[in-house]
Amino acid sequence: MNLVEIVGDRIKKQVLALGHSEKTWRVLIIDQNTAKLLHHTLPMSEVLSRNIAMVERLEDMRERTTEFSAVYFVNINSQSVKQIEKDFSNKMYRSVFVVSCAYIGDKEERALENLKKKAEKLREKAKDKEKDSIDFIYKSIIFDFIPIAPDVFHVETPHSYYTSREKYLEDISNKIKGIYRVIQVRCTAIPIGRYAKELTSKIESSGTSKLVVVERGADMNTPLIHTFTFESLLWDLGLAGPGYIVEEKKAAQEETPGKDKESESESDDNDEKRMEISEDYKVWMDVRTKQLVETHKKLSELIKKETKTEEKEQKSNIKQLVRAVQELPAHTRTLKEIKILMGLLEKCVKFFNMPGIKETAELEQGISTGKDFNGHSFKHEVTKKFFSVLKTAKLTQTEKVRLYLLYILNYGPLQRNEEARLIEKGHLSQKDLDSGERVRKYMAERRIKPMSKRTLPIARHVPIIADILTAIISKDAHACRKLEIHLPDAKEVLSGESLRRREFVFKTSASTDSAHRKVILVYFIGGVSIAEISEIREIAHNTGQTIFIGSTDICAPNSFVTVLDNM
Repeated sequence: MNLVEIVGDRIKKQVLALGHSEKTWRVLIIDQNTAKLLHHTLPMSEVLSRNIAMVERLEDMRERTTEFSAVYFVNINSQSVKQIEKDFSNKMYRSVFVVSCAYIGDKEERALENLKKKAEKLREKAKDKEKDSIDFIYKSIIFDFIPIAPDVFHVETPHSYYTSREKYLEDISNKIKGIYRVIQVRCTAIPIGRYAKELTSKIESSGTSKLVVVERGADMNTPLIHTFTFESLLWDLGLAGPGYIVEEKKAAQEETPGKDKESESESDDNDEKRMEISEDYKVWMDVRTKQLVETHKKLSELIKKETKTEEKEQKSNIKQLVRAVQELPAHTRTLKEIKILMGLLEKCVKFFNMPGIKETAELEQGISTGKDFNGHSFKHEVTKKFFSVLKTAKLTQTEKVRLYLLYILNYGPLQRNEEARLIEKGHLSQKDLDSGERVRKYMAERRIKPMSKRTLPIARHVPIIADILTAIISKDAHACRKLEIHLPDAKEVLSGESLRRREFVFKTSASTDSAHRKVILVYFIGGVSIAEISEIREIAHNTGQTIFIGSTDICAPNSFVTVLDNM
């Protein structure tokens, strides 16, 4: 199963098929919401191949093209309805098909119904029924999620788990029901955490698949630390995102406290060249979840293979390898892919070798695991190490806040004289301390202690989701008890009650095969980190399970701080 293909097929059948014929060309009109959906699900070539003459934005100035029909694929609200009414009165298009990607409100539905009646009257008056007839059809096809990768989905909601919890849980419960419907599964819920139980109680379904809901408070460490896997670090450095890597960044800018985020993102778009990347890129799929050392080794082997180097030396200088790969011809996608990934790896290694980064990594791992590299308790030296890193490492203000949050979430608040020292030295402001205390109180007593341990010095921390999924898949009763997991008995896994229908469209019944698909749906309340996504992908690969991962926020460590700052 592939989320991108599932949603892409849905758009082709329910949206792009409207008014389609070999002799008829149409204009596809989209807005910000559906532009994002199309970006992640269908290449533009696929859209245009469906007799779409052009794709235009609803808010832009558009020319009158009466020889074409129009398909409006937008979020229907008061503004979009006004624009559609204006287009209709100006007779912009021959026929109009409106598809809303969300609910149509009562007021907006009345307005669309009026346009439909006007179109019917125009048809009745038309002298040449073939030439002058005008169709006006509208419907809603609800898209409760955006698939940003074949196995990862993003859920949008106007509510925040951290500020409007009740509204958030209600909205997300409906969105998860919509996900069930689209991928045609029924799930038995396995909640992890108090509010995960509250969320799953609103869904009330059961089946052969599993819905694992993890409350963010169960593991606050993972989204706040650098894990130094290749993909995770690229996200941390702003060199990757959902479905892309940054091929070239012309002007790398350091974070400036108080800098306007909108102007920053606009600048980033202008200063970087992105490369869309998917599961078809075999080299990327092979190295994305590996530690930097392993990534270096793998790419080195590929470079030597492509350059037919007989060099026996195991340790190669990364700069020499980058130079070697730049000399390779770029006539195949694989060679181009190796070149780009090697360049990105060099940037990751350069970051890791910056002053204070290794010490910062040691601090993060010590706080999150409670042990130093030698396996001794970290508690007695944690405060000294914390202040030392703040003093010596070249950290942005957000990174300092991140380390402070990591500290107080694991060891509690600092003493008053230590807080005063933070302010006096200019490391943090009183506002930062107050914000951190709000986060600490909000997340109090929700942490679940991980069971697994790793030996790699800079990556000893194990995300709790690894233990959770391992326990669930292996049905390890002892591990489930320690992790506060209730595994349903076989008799609890029934067919489940019917889900509330939320869209008025013609639908075909699910096939017998699709009705019994077995998947694990993992939803994180309060955001998911790329490190957790990587961990889940590794488990899916090793166990052969189909696992989908979703949340409202997909965060790198610093962006997670921004999410928490809104509390």
